[in-house]
Amino acid sequence: MDKDRIKGSAQQGKGVVKQVIGKITGDDKLEAQGESEKVAGRIQNAAGGIKDTLRGKWLGKTESIQKMSVNLRHSTPTRSS
Repeated sequence: MDKDRIKGSAQQGKGVVKQVIGKITGDDKLEAQGESEKVAGRIQNAAGGIKDTLRGKWLGKTESIQKMSVNLRHSTPTRSS
């Protein structure tokens, strides 16, 4: 899991807490800060998800190439006399 996903989730949670406290106390500024932190956290989490996806596709391709290479080495025809 990418660090951005973890940091983004934490920031989302922090934003939700600020937003709720802002609503309860009637502090519009705190509520707005919470909302913006929540959105920023969502974006950071999504960026981490994209990184994870790209890493997974890259790893999948390199693993496929390695498997093909191993298969080719083992399936090379031998000369028979």
